[in-house]
Amino acid sequence: MARSLLKLGWRIARSNVTDARLPFKLTLILTYRCQLRCTMCNIWQRRPNDELTVDEIRAFFRKQPRFSWVNVSGGEIFLRSDIQDVFAAITEESRDLYVIDFPTHGQQTERIEAATRQLVGTRVPRIFVTVSVDGPPALHDEIRGVEGSFDKAMETFARLRKIRRRGYRPFLGMTLQAKNVDAFDDLLAAARRRIPDLHAREIHVNLSHESGHYYDNIGLEPLDADRASAAMAAIRDHRGTSLHPVAWLERRYQSLADRYLRTGRTPVPCHAAASSIFVDSFGVVRPCTIYDRPLGSLRDHDFNLESLFDAAGIHDVRADIRRGNCPHCWTPCEAYQTLLANLLPKPRRRLADPIPLASPGASTTSAADPNARARAPRSDAEVPTR
Repeated sequence: MARSLLKLGWRIARSNVTDARLPFKLTLILTYRCQLRCTMCNIWQRRPNDELTVDEIRAFFRKQPRFSWVNVSGGEIFLRSDIQDVFAAITEESRDLYVIDFPTHGQQTERIEAATRQLVGTRVPRIFVTVSVDGPPALHDEIRGVEGSFDKAMETFARLRKIRRRGYRPFLGMTLQAKNVDAFDDLLAAARRRIPDLHAREIHVNLSHESGHYYDNIGLEPLDADRASAAMAAIRDHRGTSLHPVAWLERRYQSLADRYLRTGRTPVPCHAAASSIFVDSFGVVRPCTIYDRPLGSLRDHDFNLESLFDAAGIHDVRADIRRGNCPHCWTPCEAYQTLLANLLPKPRRRLADPIPLASPGASTTSAADPNARARAPRSDAEVPTR
């Protein structure tokens, strides 16, 4: 554990002053299959095929064994019958892995518990599982489109909560959206009727987002900024303060949510494509869950991410994102590592592997996304001094 923690600490520290060749965090989508019918997400409407196989996933991690943090997501990852083989491929090939985390809607309790117990039995130091709940029972079931889904999710969470191992923690996860923006208190009360000693810090809260390539939900009803900001403030009061790194990250994320809600812009310089990268279930690489800017297919580059980055012109992609030429978001999938890469209050300094910035007034918009500048005009205040 000490080695992988030191590696992660070094990579976080370095991300505050320069970009590494490869990111330290990966978001890997295993499937777009899902048996719920969520109103804020249209992943369930897809008919996916040709997903990355276990052998392909293993080949990818064998060639990139130095990720410190892997987020595995879907769809619902437990609809893959080979999920335990996938976990094995990731953990066996990733020599620097310190954190693995994944969400689930909690509808397949037995399979989820079995796979989680398998993962807990590995040497990965930190394992976080989030079971999605979006309000008290009736509201959750309405949002998720399946009657009884709240009860099943809570049953799964209660089972996962009984698993004991240092470094392992299950959470409930609430996505704040137009339908449930005022429902945290009711959710907490409903959850405590089933688990009386549940602490508010066991409930993660994030903001709903639009994504064309991932959630396929362009046109989602927006959050009311005033109500959402008030909700986030009340949630922070419920949670209290804690020195635990996860609790600190969440509190920092929530405290900056107000700025995002009122401006529509990422509150700190984003590190998508630098500290983190997104790979979908077909092997297509993008900067993040929100930015629909395909960089290439792993299958076309023999699962070598460095080769793909070189072909995509990754320095230009990173520089464009830093300038704000992206859709902007404040989703934890991107925000947490971005916060870790913005720990220093001083301007970012160039140490090694610099990102070339264009001359003033020159366009840095990639041909892969010619509309990026029109969607998010450059704000000079957001260009980091280097």
